[in-house]
Formats: sequence, structure tokens, C-alpha cells
Amino acid sequence: MSEQAGGEIKVSVCMVTYNHERYIAQAIESALAQRVDFPLEIVIGEDCSTDRTREIVRDFARRYPETIRPRLPSKNQGGSPNFVNTFAECRGKYVVILEGDDYFLNPNKLQIQADKLDERPDWAIHFHPVKCIYSDGITGADVWPDNFDREEATIHDLLEDNFIPTSGCMFRNRLFDRLPDWFTQTNLGDWPLNILNAAHGNIGFTKEPMSAYRKHAGGLWTGMDRGRQLMLTFRMFSMIDHHFGGKYRDEIYKHRYNTLHWLMHEVDQARVVNQYVEGLESENRQLTELNERYEAMVDMTSYRVVREIMRPWKQFRSRLDKFLGREVPEEAPQDLATRLKRAA
Repeated sequence: MSEQAGGEIKVSVCMVTYNHERYIAQAIESALAQRVDFPLEIVIGEDCSTDRTREIVRDFARRYPETIRPRLPSKNQGGSPNFVNTFAECRGKYVVILEGDDYFLNPNKLQIQADKLDERPDWAIHFHPVKCIYSDGITGADVWPDNFDREEATIHDLLEDNFIPTSGCMFRNRLFDRLPDWFTQTNLGDWPLNILNAAHGNIGFTKEPMSAYRKHAGGLWTGMDRGRQLMLTFRMFSMIDHHFGGKYRDEIYKHRYNTLHWLMHEVDQARVVNQYVEGLESENRQLTELNERYEAMVDMTSYRVVREIMRPWKQFRSRLDKFLGREVPEEAPQDLATRLKRAA
């Protein structure tokens, strides 16, 4: 990390982590590697992980006490309360959220974004895309968002779609007194936070991806089923609508309409897929019936062939047995046919 000038903290990296043993060191190191000309702090809320995450955080805090400020509660708080309490400890003029399984790519990221906000006092937020790192069989675009091409956006755009990645965002601190009580009930993290901030200024954008976003089954949002995601989103917008006294109700209704329209499309697509699957199942049943008929035909053919082959042998054997005055047990043609079929 570059030599920092003394004075008030300019940027706080707000890091929340739980059971990120595999990732947390890379996240912290990427923050420490930032080249800045201002005072920087890294505030880490470690939420009583069951793996070695806390031990790793403590080791970094011991080695970099002038920069890292750990929050180590004695009991697990849960994702939203851990974030709220960690965010409250951030003293910087600007804040960047870095979850414990993500990391910065560009060592100049914080300097670039802080300079942008310094230059544009009318911006409440500045963000950039992130590079997506997938695991656990999850796939998707290499960069997110991959189709955002505007230099500036507003709260109206943000109410329509959540296009700001967590680690790609830097925002002005203390634009409002405190997070509202309903915030922890949303379980949607930075989207409602960005909406609250965007009510105080516009949103600037830089096209270069400067951080990495891991998408894995253990992720809070990625690991959530689609139904719960939609339910939480609708509930969040109800709270946002109430918070702003209906000021953005038209945008909220538009988002709900678009979501329902998308959902109906998904239902239609699912119906087409189900019809296709049902067709495959029908074809499979027909193939199974044909196979069973074929097997029966083979069994019958084998029986008849063996019976014809054995007919003269049985006649000779019968005469021989009578001549010798003995009885020899016969093998049923169908048993022999079965043996021949298995041998084939």
C-alpha cells in the first residue's frame, strides 16, 4: 500500500465476511495493495465464522494495525446486522463495500473512484463493471453489467434495475443520518442502500472492470432460489415506496409490471419446455414398448429355432433311452434358448 498522508480518513473499505476462509486473504491483500495518496482504512466485520476466517482476519489486523480495524462480535449477528454495524464504523468521506469472497483487480481503483467523486460533487455514487468468477457449476457473462453504456444514471434508472455491482461501487458517506429500521428486513444488501444514496445525487460510470465478483453456491444471492429473490425484491420496493412517501411510485409500479411480464414469459417458456419433455417421455415410452416387443420376439424366435434344432436330437435320444432302458431328464427348449441368448 502506498504511503498515505496523515489526516482524516478519505476512503473506508467496508468488508463483511463469514466462512470465507478460502477467499478472505485475497480480499484483504487486494485492499492493502491499493495505491492511494490519501488516508485509507479497512473495516472488517467478521461474523463468528465456523472456519478459520476470524484467525486470518486477526493475523492481518496484527500486521497492519494502522489500516485494518476488525469488528469481532462474540456472537453471530447475521448478514444484514453485521453489515449495518460494520458500516456504522466506517469513518471515510467515501465508502466501498468489499465482501469477503470478492477482491479488487486494479491497484488504482480507489484512487480513480475517489478522484471521480471529487471532480463531480453532484454524483452520490460512482461505479464500474466487475469481472465475474464462477464456480460450483454456475455460469454467466464474463463481466457484469455487460451492456451498460451511459456515463451517468439516476435513481429512476436504479429503481428500474439493479445494475451496480457491490465491489464496483463507491459512494459518499453520511448522505443520510442512519440506515432506516426496515433496511435489515430486505436482505438485499447494497441495492436499497444505493437507492437511498441515489436520492441525494446522480450515479457516475466508468467502463473498466476494476474488481472481481465471485458467483458460487455459497453466495447469499447466487445460492437463493428465484422465487425467494422475487419475493424479497417486491418486499423491498414496498418499503422503498413507504420510505419516500410515494415519490417514486410510478417507477416502482413500472418495475413490478416488468417483473411480472418477465415472470409470465418464464412461465410460458417453462410450459414449452414441459411440453417438449412430455413429448420426449412419450417417445421414450413408445421406444420402451418396442424394445419389450423386440425382446419377446427374440425369445419366441430363439425358442422356435432351438425347438427345431433339437427335434431330431430328441427323437434319437428317446429311441436310445428306450433301447438302453433308462430315463434321462430333458432340458426344456425355452431354458436352452435363454442360455443361448445370454451367451450371445
